[in-house]
Amino acid sequence: MKDSDIEDLLRRYRPAGPPARLRERVVAAGPPRRIWPWASAAAALLASVLSFHAAARHELGSAKVGVESTVAASLTDDLADLLGGDAAARELAALIVIEHEFRKENASVAPMATDAFAGELR
Repeated sequence: MKDSDIEDLLRRYRPAGPPARLRERVVAAGPPRRIWPWASAAAALLASVLSFHAAARHELGSAKVGVESTVAASLTDDLADLLGGDAAARELAALIVIEHEFRKENASVAPMATDAFAGELR
């Protein structure tokens, strides 16, 4: 069988169009529904949710700024001076202060673990 034979066979079988009744029903369906009211409502809802989320994040992010950061900074500076005052001493002092604050915050969570570790240091 050659390509021309296949093309002749394909020409004999043509797809049929839709029935006339279907064409009439599709055309008579009317204009499509408007989507812009729903789209604008969804956009307004999205904007309000994002603004509330940003406001809550700002409130949470700015809530802890205050005396604690200045106290931690002064403790870090004093400890760094006691450890020698160079860059390595400042890094070590910052780590020690962070570790101390972490243990202070988590003391109620696992008191046995911190007591055991404190006993090892003595």
